[in-house]
Formats: sequence, C-alpha cells, structure tokens
Amino acid sequence: MKLMKTKLFAISCMAATIAFGSDAQAAPYTPPSGTASATSAVAGAKIKQSIVVTKVRDLYFGEVIANSSADNSGTVTVAANDGGARSCTGGISELPGTATPTSAKFEVGGEGAVPYAITLPSASATITRVGGSETMTVNLALEKTSGTIPLGPSKDTFCVGGTMNAASHQQSGEYTGSFDVNVAYN
Repeated sequence: MKLMKTKLFAISCMAATIAFGSDAQAAPYTPPSGTASATSAVAGAKIKQSIVVTKVRDLYFGEVIANSSADNSGTVTVAANDGGARSCTGGISELPGTATPTSAKFEVGGEGAVPYAITLPSASATITRVGGSETMTVNLALEKTSGTIPLGPSKDTFCVGGTMNAASHQQSGEYTGSFDVNVAYN
C-alpha cells in the first residue's frame, strides 16, 4: 500500500505540473477593453498668398464751371476705364486747359491664376468742400466686378469712375472725400 501511495503522490505532482505549467509558457491574461485604436487619417492644407489691393491714382473730376443760369445744377462724369474720359451735363461745363480728369485705378496682387471679385461697399461717396461743410454726392461705377490675378510678378488692374452731382448754385471751392473698394478671392 505504501508503494501505491507513493505512485499516487508522484502522479499527482506530475499532473499538477502539467496542469499549471510554468509562467514562461502561459500567455498573460488581458481583460477585454471598451476602446480600440486605428491609424489616424492624414490632415492637410494649402495656404494661399494674401490678396493685396493698392491704389495707383485717385478719381479726379478736374476743374469745371457752374454756369450763371438760374439753375446751374448738373453732373460731371468720369468714365470707369483707364482713359477716364469726362463729360458734363446741365449747368456744368468743362474748364479747358486745366488738370486732366482721371478714373481711380487699383492694382490687385496675390496668388497667381486665382480669380477675385471686386465690390464697392457703397454705391456712392460724399465729397465735402475744403474749409466748408457743403457736399456733393458721387455715384461710383466699377470698370469690372471680377478678374484673375496673373501668374508671375505682374498684377491685374481695374478702374473706378463716377458721376459727381452738383446742386444749383453749388459753392465754389475744392471738394474732397474718399470711398472704399473691397477685393476678395472667389
């Protein structure tokens, strides 16, 4: 019986060794998790050069004369092109031999081959007599409402013309004012 107990003990020890094995052979237990990860997608961007608008010259109606009639109101128009031709109506006439009228001219630079849009925040501007409070309204006109910036170092251009409205017996003097032009990529 003693022999039987010894064999039984030896078999029990072998069974325990086989059943439990060594730590080097068993895989560690990892509890299941509620999250998973994956390789993230690539993010990208393309940065464009800022658009820049620069004034080349001002809108100038030149010198005009208010005729001596009872109603000498009228208009002076400067064309919205690079030539900026002037015409007068009503009681206003040109004063020959004076400074040449001009349309306002602007240059647009930025990312080459990219289209842009031109807007005037207001369709009119007010000009005020220097040293006084008298005003005239100028209805503004764009040569074009859009363009494309050329490739390379060159710039695109556009002009702004307008019609100056003189009231009857408009006070003589020099009138000045300003207007805004907005340019943005399309």
